[in-house]
Amino acid sequence: MPETQALSVSKGPWIPPTGTLGGLVAAAYARAAAQGGDASMWRDKAEAAAKVPSFRNALRRDDVAVIAEIKRRSPSKGSINPDLDAVTQAQAYSSAGAAALSVLTEPARFAGSTEDLSNVATSVDVP
Repeated sequence: MPETQALSVSKGPWIPPTGTLGGLVAAAYARAAAQGGDASMWRDKAEAAAKVPSFRNALRRDDVAVIAEIKRRSPSKGSINPDLDAVTQAQAYSSAGAAALSVLTEPARFAGSTEDLSNVATSVDVP
């Protein structure tokens, strides 16, 4: 992970987290570095993100707006649903009226993947 850097935010400098969250952040930095800086990869991701329905608008409802979470495991609880099919779960949440979906992509502690996110994004019209 990069050296601690001051990032200007409204409440002061950003200090990298420690503990479990710090481990997740460090692993994310390592995965990003391993993926390299191929501009076309990031351009493709930006174009795909532009097609996603508005998260903000999805939460502006008159009734309760639920953000449904798709994950196989948790760092604190361990295995939750190891055989989960992310698309099937996303479709069930969408059919049940979820306003938005949270797809965990971290592989080591949540058993997720960016493939899960891509597959879900193309299977439902929920942000």
